[in-house]
Amino acid sequence: MMNAALLRCMLKTNAQTIFSYAIGMVFYLWMLLWVYPSIASSSALNTVLKAMPQSMLRLFGMQAGMQQLGDYLAGEFYGLIFIIIMAVYTLPTASK
Repeated sequence: MMNAALLRCMLKTNAQTIFSYAIGMVFYLWMLLWVYPSIASSSALNTVLKAMPQSMLRLFGMQAGMQQLGDYLAGEFYGLIFIIIMAVYTLPTASK
Protein backbone atom coordinates (compact mmCIF):
# COMPACT_ATOMS: atom_id res chain seq x y z
CA MET A 1 0.00 0.00 0.00
CA MET A 2 2.83 2.39 0.83
CA ASN A 3 4.53 1.73 -2.51
CA ALA A 4 1.42 2.75 -4.47
CA ALA A 5 1.18 6.05 -2.57
CA LEU A 6 4.88 6.71 -3.11
CA LEU A 7 4.59 5.96 -6.82
CA ARG A 8 1.56 8.23 -7.16
CA CYS A 9 3.41 11.07 -5.39
CA MET A 10 6.49 10.57 -7.56
CA LEU A 11 4.42 10.60 -10.76
CA LYS A 12 2.59 13.72 -9.63
CA THR A 13 5.87 15.48 -8.83
CA ASN A 14 7.57 14.52 -12.11
CA ALA A 15 4.56 14.62 -14.46
CA GLN A 16 5.77 17.64 -16.42
CA THR A 17 9.25 16.17 -16.89
CA ILE A 18 7.85 12.81 -17.99
CA PHE A 19 5.50 14.54 -20.41
CA SER A 20 8.34 16.65 -21.85
CA TYR A 21 10.56 13.60 -22.44
CA ALA A 22 7.65 11.68 -23.99
CA ILE A 23 6.85 14.52 -26.40
CA GLY A 24 10.55 14.83 -27.31
CA MET A 25 10.80 11.12 -28.06
CA VAL A 26 7.62 11.18 -30.14
CA PHE A 27 9.01 14.05 -32.24
CA TYR A 28 12.34 12.24 -32.63
CA LEU A 29 10.58 9.05 -33.77
CA TRP A 30 8.45 11.10 -36.16
CA MET A 31 11.62 12.58 -37.62
CA LEU A 32 13.12 9.11 -38.05
CA LEU A 33 9.96 7.92 -39.79
CA TRP A 34 10.01 10.97 -42.05
CA VAL A 35 13.65 10.38 -43.06
CA TYR A 36 13.34 6.59 -43.51
CA PRO A 37 12.16 6.52 -47.16
CA SER A 38 15.22 8.43 -48.35
CA ILE A 39 17.55 6.18 -46.36
CA ALA A 40 15.88 2.96 -47.51
CA SER A 41 16.28 3.91 -51.16
CA SER A 42 19.90 5.03 -50.76
CA SER A 43 22.15 2.84 -52.85
CA ALA A 44 25.26 4.28 -51.18
CA LEU A 45 24.19 3.06 -47.73
CA ASN A 46 23.39 -0.40 -49.07
CA THR A 47 26.81 -0.51 -50.78
CA VAL A 48 28.55 0.40 -47.52
CA LEU A 49 26.58 -2.23 -45.61
CA LYS A 50 27.47 -4.91 -48.18
CA ALA A 51 31.16 -4.00 -47.89
CA MET A 52 31.20 -4.44 -44.10
CA PRO A 53 32.24 -7.77 -42.58
CA GLN A 54 29.39 -10.02 -41.41
CA SER A 55 30.69 -9.97 -37.83
CA MET A 56 30.42 -6.17 -37.76
CA LEU A 57 26.88 -6.29 -39.15
CA ARG A 58 25.88 -8.87 -36.52
CA LEU A 59 27.39 -6.70 -33.81
CA PHE A 60 25.13 -3.79 -34.75
CA GLY A 61 22.16 -6.01 -35.71
CA MET A 62 22.14 -4.96 -39.36
CA GLN A 63 22.39 -8.33 -41.11
CA ALA A 64 19.34 -7.57 -43.28
CA GLY A 65 20.40 -4.00 -44.03
CA MET A 66 18.00 -1.07 -43.79
CA GLN A 67 15.24 -2.50 -45.94
CA GLN A 68 12.63 -2.74 -43.16
CA LEU A 69 11.33 0.06 -40.98
CA GLY A 70 11.67 -2.03 -37.82
CA ASP A 71 15.36 -2.64 -38.48
CA TYR A 72 15.94 1.04 -39.08
CA LEU A 73 14.15 2.11 -35.88
CA ALA A 74 15.92 -0.57 -33.87
CA GLY A 75 19.28 0.64 -35.09
CA GLU A 76 18.65 4.35 -34.80
CA PHE A 77 16.33 4.81 -31.83
CA TYR A 78 16.25 1.74 -29.63
CA GLY A 79 19.89 0.89 -30.15
CA LEU A 80 21.43 3.87 -28.37
CA ILE A 81 19.34 7.03 -28.25
CA PHE A 82 16.58 5.48 -26.13
CA ILE A 83 19.13 4.30 -23.57
CA ILE A 84 20.76 7.74 -23.43
CA ILE A 85 17.41 9.50 -23.03
CA MET A 86 16.39 7.16 -20.21
CA ALA A 87 19.71 7.68 -18.45
CA VAL A 88 19.44 11.46 -18.77
CA TYR A 89 15.93 11.27 -17.29
CA THR A 90 16.69 8.73 -14.56
CA LEU A 91 19.77 10.32 -13.04
CA PRO A 92 18.28 13.76 -12.25
CA THR A 93 14.98 12.22 -11.14
CA ALA A 94 16.71 9.82 -8.76
CA SER A 95 18.81 12.60 -7.24
CA LYS A 96 15.81 14.82 -6.42
